[in-house]
Amino acid sequence: MDELAFTIATKVAEHYGKMLTKFRPARPGSEYLEQNLITLFGHQYLLARPEGAFFSEVPFMGKNSERGWPNRLDAFAFCGDTGYLIEAKGIGENPANIAKVVADLERLNSPQLQDSLDIMFEERGHARPSQIKKLVLADCWKKEIADSWQDPSGKLIEDAAKVEIALSAKSIHIGTFNKYHYYLLIAQVIESAQTCHAE
Repeated sequence: MDELAFTIATKVAEHYGKMLTKFRPARPGSEYLEQNLITLFGHQYLLARPEGAFFSEVPFMGKNSERGWPNRLDAFAFCGDTGYLIEAKGIGENPANIAKVVADLERLNSPQLQDSLDIMFEERGHARPSQIKKLVLADCWKKEIADSWQDPSGKLIEDAAKVEIALSAKSIHIGTFNKYHYYLLIAQVIESAQTCHAE
């Protein structure tokens, strides 16, 4: 797991916990939007890398580039030689939502996303980071899901392996609210790895 990304995620979890003691912007039986994860991660990233850049809702091409740029990446952060492509997902208490995370991982690995970054950097004369890492942020409020997230034999890592994506995954306890245990989940694609595992 990337040290900076995990440090930032830990700070996000700490700040999130403080916020949730004051207010939960969700109707009963639902939860807050995934965008909150992106906003908090971006805030902590820029505190850690004040000379860096953080953008949300970054456009990129679809499988058929003739359709224009219909897709959106949740966020892209970069500073110097290192960048982070980021997707966020709300898992809540439904383990079935992990399948949506795997779909996001495939988006992060798509050639269309890479081609789109080439266009946005190179055709506009910007210096592209030489190392780009891929992250998924998620939240849940069930310990069993948080444990499964980082378990090498859990659904996330096994399902990602089926589409040949290797992961390092961790869960961070946010706090307990209304008898629910909240967790921030982070996964990083391990480039050029042959097997999936948690670190």
